[in-house]
Amino acid sequence: MKRSTRLFVCLILFTVVLMSTAHQKAHASFNWQNIRGPDTSYALLYESSNNILYAANAWGGVWRYEKEEWSEIEGEISSYYVYSIALDSSSNVLYAGTYRGGVWKYENGEWTSTGGDISEETVNALIYIPTLGVLYAGVENSGVWKYENGEWTSTGGDIDTYTVYRFAYDISNGILYAPTENHGVWKYENGEWTSTEGGISSTTVFALAYDQSSQILYAGTEGYGVWKYENGEWTSTGGDISTYYIYDILYDSLSKVLYATTWGYGVWIYENGEWTSTGGDADPDNPGALAYDFSGDILFAGTHKNGVWRTEVPKIKSVFPASAPRGQNLDVEIVAANTSFTEELSAAVFSGEGITVNWTEVDDETHARANITIDPDAPVGPRNVNVITGGEVPVSLPDGFTVTYPAPLITSITPDKGVTGTTVDITDLAGSNFLEGASVKLCKGENEINATDVVVESSEKITCSFDLTGAQVGKWDVVVTNPDEQSDTLEEGFWVTYSVSPTITSITPDKGVT
Repeated sequence: MKRSTRLFVCLILFTVVLMSTAHQKAHASFNWQNIRGPDTSYALLYESSNNILYAANAWGGVWRYEKEEWSEIEGEISSYYVYSIALDSSSNVLYAGTYRGGVWKYENGEWTSTGGDISEETVNALIYIPTLGVLYAGVENSGVWKYENGEWTSTGGDIDTYTVYRFAYDISNGILYAPTENHGVWKYENGEWTSTEGGISSTTVFALAYDQSSQILYAGTEGYGVWKYENGEWTSTGGDISTYYIYDILYDSLSKVLYATTWGYGVWIYENGEWTSTGGDADPDNPGALAYDFSGDILFAGTHKNGVWRTEVPKIKSVFPASAPRGQNLDVEIVAANTSFTEELSAAVFSGEGITVNWTEVDDETHARANITIDPDAPVGPRNVNVITGGEVPVSLPDGFTVTYPAPLITSITPDKGVTGTTVDITDLAGSNFLEGASVKLCKGENEINATDVVVESSEKITCSFDLTGAQVGKWDVVVTNPDEQSDTLEEGFWVTYSVSPTITSITPDKGVT
């Protein structure tokens, strides 16, 4: 059985030239280790529920890595070159796309062919969509097919003769994205395929990754680095990998970083808009597949002819407290994974302006405390947080700490009373830290009266009106809430009175004995 060379052989011609011109900026914190396994893996998949890594063996079959040991999942598929894998975790079914053997499934300890019209086709990519219960296959020169209720059908469209590689899926909008050979990226929405067009519309795209929170699609291209699709437009992410061949990309949504495999230059990381090499001994090993263990923060890379590699990713996991107002001095606790914090060497870092780190103390290799001072005029908003220890630069915690406005403070209200059944104009609700868009209300038990015509004249003064129609007589709390939902209450600060003051006409008896 002849092996397909589409993904690798044509690139070998460029390796020597590319390696001679590379300029790599190393992240300097990744310690890659070879755990062997299949010599060449076209695809990796990590099953978190059972802590198993699956590898699609380019030379035959599917392997799994469990409890630090490799074993082949034996069966008839062992004689097929495997290019892709996908998992239906709810039914515990593993799928494998092969070279000229269609798609196979591993169920109840046995490999069987899924058959159908693609049973003799080369399947470069698979993706299982749990919300749909559908398996999609990217087929050599035959577009995208779907496997549903035990049957294969073509999705048709203008890409039905294209070669398709690694998919991405936008679960929020129900859009399937397909990278193609020489025709850019296409999207499948409401049963129809349309091109995303743009600057890579005639480019070969090998892999996709989707940032669900920011709704950004990333594409690994043949010789043009990584591009991103945002608001309907494609732009290059640039950097030192902008001329590299990218075979696989993986997005870590928790840390908001993107990983990319490059031909000849190892694995790179895209963080805060910049590409840097993860460095290490894996660099020259031509990685072509990625997988991630989010519970242990372990990144896996399958290479061409040099087995599978892994690295424990040093990263910041949490910060407490996660926010504080301007003008505060406080201690924050920082928790990390796979780091080597060291007393008198580690230093906490907060991005942006207006935060001064006064000192950093280390509790152990993954726990540190920092005392910070937030400038009274510090820009409000999120900051990335990191702890740098010598040459160790972990993946930062994006938006790990937020500078907020101080909470509003009410000192007085003028006038401080009004007659039930009337409308009272408040000329001076005094205090501090009032923000544009603040709301004002009166509260008495479960009863509320929302102010109208609210004007924040300054951070220290608000004017507004209260309609006291039907308002219960007595003391009411005054509440001011800023747009950031911080609030303050002036307890019993406003008095609703009767409409008519009492008049005394007589008293009986009108005298008494001392």
